[in-house]
Order: sequence, then C-alpha cells, then structure tokens
Amino acid sequence: MAWGYGNGYILYPVLERPANTDQLQVLCSYPMDSWGWHRGKNGVCIPTPAHPESGYCHNANVTTAEQFKAAWDRSTVNKNLQQCGFDVRDERNTLAAPAFYQSLRAKAMLGTTGFNEHNEVIIKTWPAGEANAFPILAFFYIAGGTDPKPLADARYNQQDFYNSTNPNRTIPIIRLVPATSATGTATFSYVEADQVVKQ
Repeated sequence: MAWGYGNGYILYPVLERPANTDQLQVLCSYPMDSWGWHRGKNGVCIPTPAHPESGYCHNANVTTAEQFKAAWDRSTVNKNLQQCGFDVRDERNTLAAPAFYQSLRAKAMLGTTGFNEHNEVIIKTWPAGEANAFPILAFFYIAGGTDPKPLADARYNQQDFYNSTNPNRTIPIIRLVPATSATGTATFSYVEADQVVKQ
C-alpha cells in the first residue's frame, strides 16, 4: 500500500456500476509510484519538468511492457520521475485497455522492485458533495498485522459514507490479506464482525 496506508476503497468496474452513479474518468496508469507532486499543479499525467519523456508513454514511443522496462533500466537519476504513464483515457477507444494491460505487465517485469512498490492509476477529480453518485463497491483494510488502525479507519469510512448519503448507502468492508510474493495469492473476504453499518 502507498506510504504504509492500511485501508482504502474499491470502485465498481465502469460497465458494472449501479445506475445513477458517475462514470469516473481514468486518465493514466503508471507501473510505479509516479511522484505526482512533481508533475505540475494537478500532479496528473504530465511530464516532470526535467524529463519530457515522462508524459504519456506512447508519446515516448513506449507501447509495451518490454519497452517500459528498457526505459526504466536506462533511467539514471530518479526512475519514478523519469517513467512515463500509459494513456488509458476513454477517447483512446481500443488502445486504452491494451495500454492498461501493458502497465500491469511492466510492473510485473520489474520483479522485486515492482512487487515492493505501489503503482499509480490517476482518476480525474470527481464532483464534490455527491456521495450518492460515487461508484464505490467496498471499503477494504489490510488484515494480518497487530495494528488496529486499518480496520478502525475502514469502519470510520463506512460510517461516514453511510451518514453522507441520502438515502443512506451501506457499503461493505472487505478484509484483504495481501500476497507475500509476486507469485502468491491475495485473499478478500467479507467478515460480519468487521462491519459497523450492516444491511
């Protein structure tokens, strides 16, 4: 998880989201942490100032995971700042899904480095104050440790979201046990005792 956070949320796939919820706009997918605070005011999908090749990958002639890895391996200053992002915007039509797939392949190709650091998918900011239209499927927390904070945070988020919607929406909390290696398996489970708001 990014920066040691132990909880978050899961969005519906675009084509499976409930009626009357927003279709969020996914803009780009970075195989590794993009260091977005260096990428301009909005921190999204634009080159870092010193590395013009770090914008959209196809603009740098990077369209495959193999090409991404080769560019990553050539980077000498800060690989995260020099990496490009795969363009997955809707307007790319049939090129968007293959670009996302290549971003996932690229992360896997980075081996231990890829496994030990988070990737980053950038979504365009959605309208504020419209909780009922947010296409959220579940909250999750990382289980297995002794820190109570991840579950406590997920419970807070579940209650807060319930209180912020009208009519109230009950969103489940999912327990996540991450894989311990790149070839391992993560498990996701619904546990009644984890829930603060119950249907």
